Amino acid sequence: MWYFETRGTVKDDWLLFVHFDGRRRFTADHVPARGAFPFRLWQKGQLIADRQTLRIPAGTAPGEYTIHVGLWSRQKNQNMPATGTA
Repeated sequence: MWYFETRGTVKDDWLLFVHFDGRRRFTADHVPARGAFPFRLWQKGQLIADRQTLRIPAGTAPGEYTIHVGLWSRQKNQNMPATGTA
């Protein structure tokens, strides 16, 4: 589950990027709320809970993984890292 506090508005169609780095690299990028609540609909001051089911690729070795989370814009080909605590 991801929790967000919106501090402004996002005008473009951004995705939530979720990258796992460790013995293997895999991603779980997505539009929040299973595609039903894109960032452009978020309003300043909202608290958002985004439930995500993570499918770990077959053959992924156990071990420690670093998770990188933020926003990704395909149109702009850029990211906006998120800040917070785990």
